[in-house]
Amino acid sequence: QEVHPMEQIDVILAGRMKYVVDGRELILGPGEALGIPGGVPHSAIALEHTTMIEVFTPIPNFPTNEIRTP
Repeated sequence: QEVHPMEQIDVILAGRMKYVVDGRELILGPGEALGIPGGVPHSAIALEHTTMIEVFTPIPNFPTNEIRTP
């Protein structure tokens, strides 16, 4: 799990992701989105090859060109 002060929005374009947000499990697929408030513990794992968009606000101070692979 991770916790950061930024708000996070994830949009799934293809594939499926499993999230655990503040102890609640969610599975998202293409066309679905999830908002995670800042300060809330969360984790995510790709259940299959997934293409997604992650948006953070305010802009984080970590690399934004990161490519994550399972």
